[in-house]
Amino acid sequence: PGTGVASEAAAAAGVVGNAKLKRKHSEVSAEGASPPEVGDMVFGHVCRANVDRGFSFVDAKDMGIQEDIFVNAVCAPPECLSIGDHVGFKLHRNKWGKPQGAAPLWKAVGCNGEAGRPTFGKFAGQITRLSEDGGGIVDCPIVNTELGELFVSPKAMMSCGLKQLDVIAFNL
Repeated sequence: PGTGVASEAAAAAGVVGNAKLKRKHSEVSAEGASPPEVGDMVFGHVCRANVDRGFSFVDAKDMGIQEDIFVNAVCAPPECLSIGDHVGFKLHRNKWGKPQGAAPLWKAVGCNGEAGRPTFGKFAGQITRLSEDGGGIVDCPIVNTELGELFVSPKAMMSCGLKQLDVIAFNL
C-alpha cells in the first residue's frame, strides 16, 4: 500500500482525539470561490526547496492562493521534501500578511521497499477503517491510548491518495 506522512499527530487534515478540524469553505477552487482563510487546510505541491536556508515553497493555486506559500523548517524540514511532493497543512499568515504553512504538514509518499515504513515522523499508524464520510481511522496504539482515535479527514484522504491499510507517520 501507499504511504501518507504527517509531521504531527494532530493530522492537519483531520481529527485527533475526536476534535474535528473543519474547513470554512467545503470545496475551494480557483474558479471564483473564496480562497482559504487562516486555519483552513491547504493542499498543493512543493515548487521550491532550499535545504541550506531551511525553507520551502508550496504552489496551491488550485486552492485559490495565487502566491507560493512559505514553509519553514519548523513546519517541515526541507530535506524531507522534494519538488513535486503533494502536501497539506493549515494556512497561516506571517506578520506581513504573506501565506505560510503551519504544522502539522502532511506529505503523500510511497514506501521505498527497503524499510517498508516511512521515516518522516516519530509515530506510525495504519488506516484500519473508513468512516461513512470517507475519512480514515488510524490505529496507532501508543497515541490512541493517550489521545483516543486519530481521524484523517475525507479531503486529506482524497488529496493525498490515502486508502484503507495505508500507513502514515507523524510527530506530536
